[in-house]
Amino acid sequence: MHITITNAGSLVTTKTPVNTNSTIFTQELLPGVIPDTVSIKGLSSDSSFPFTLAEPFSLDNVRGSLDNAKGIIACVIKNGREFQGKLISVNDKRVELQSNDSTSVIIRDYDTIAYRKEIINRDSYVITFSLDNMIKESLQIRYITQSIYWSSVGTIELSEKEGGLLSIMAYIYFNGESIKSYVTLASGNISMPISSSMMLKSSQQLSDNSESLKSNYHFIDIGQLIITNGINAIPLKKFSLDSIDRYYIATSEAKETKYYLTFVTPEYIPKCNIIVFSKDSPGGGKDITLPIGSSSIFEKQVNDKVDVYLGSSSLVTADTNIERESTDNANEYIVSISCIINNRNSQISHVIFQYPIGDDTLIDTSYTGNEGNTEREEIKEKELNQGTCPNNDCGIDSEMEEKLNQMLLQDERESQKDNIIRKDNNIEFHLMISPSTKYDFKVKLMIRSKEKKG
Repeated sequence: MHITITNAGSLVTTKTPVNTNSTIFTQELLPGVIPDTVSIKGLSSDSSFPFTLAEPFSLDNVRGSLDNAKGIIACVIKNGREFQGKLISVNDKRVELQSNDSTSVIIRDYDTIAYRKEIINRDSYVITFSLDNMIKESLQIRYITQSIYWSSVGTIELSEKEGGLLSIMAYIYFNGESIKSYVTLASGNISMPISSSMMLKSSQQLSDNSESLKSNYHFIDIGQLIITNGINAIPLKKFSLDSIDRYYIATSEAKETKYYLTFVTPEYIPKCNIIVFSKDSPGGGKDITLPIGSSSIFEKQVNDKVDVYLGSSSLVTADTNIERESTDNANEYIVSISCIINNRNSQISHVIFQYPIGDDTLIDTSYTGNEGNTEREEIKEKELNQGTCPNNDCGIDSEMEEKLNQMLLQDERESQKDNIIRKDNNIEFHLMISPSTKYDFKVKLMIRSKEKKG
């Protein structure tokens, strides 16, 4: 058995040798089967065969327990034809059934008889068809079931430096009795039928066009696996992330910023939920990790940029004042933005300030930025309180001065007009702000309104 599992269902393929001593082929399918997707064909001739689907019956013959067999619902097969009804009498030569309309049906020289299971899975079927004497090849049965599907969850353990470790687990969900099969996980937006009214399109897509599928979807071979009822967790992959940047999004609507992690993935990542953990635990517990947020991502190919949005942060805040004024041109206006961004992090923070302009057009900008270092201000205040600054002119040593100047110069280069871009319906200001620093910037936007029709 080979099962290709998607996030919405599975394609099941079984290869079965034919017993030449039998005239009837019978096999129970997995629960959740969509009847319209079932097909059976010969592996060598590629010929398709007619078949019937019925609710599951036990394959145990009842003739050894006739005392307990009378009155049960039985299934009798003769020459590929199926009869169902209440069992009245049975022996090696004949079976008498009572049909739903209370009429008696006698089947002589039948091929097999089976009884209905006490608990019936309504989404499960037994496939049967008559074996012609000419059929001497193995058969392939193929169908789609909704009883097996999978999803994935990733975890990122942030390291003490810039990178981290990404681990991905696959979770296979199954509603049925344990089975052993070769398993392939299919990742991607694969269209699957959700009811018997949908035809075999998805089944054919997953098998007949395998070459084109390989270019559109990602397949992960798990190998032989015992799938039990419930949730089956399987480690998929684990790899290092050399560099992870943390970005903060500031707007005029809130003082707190929204933040996310961004990195370039060196390996394929399926669609999954990602949970991020940090070792920056309170109390100095180095072996304790704390969750700092989670979000869902779509599948990513090798070298794709991945953004993991986590939540809001009070470590980086924005105090914003916005004024709008009209111009001599009725279709143009000026927006003046004054903002102080406070970075309380111990590392450089990438901040994106967003201002929405909708469908309007940005004509021109004027920008000024000024950084004040909190560390410098704290040193001055401390020296003044101790009375060690002559004439209240408190300085710092030359080494720290040079360090701070380099930080200021870096932020000044990064925060110029070239870092003002339009993205979607927003104007964005991309800034790099030094640790423990307040950054003050002012910008004026000349904007032309979209002309109104009519």
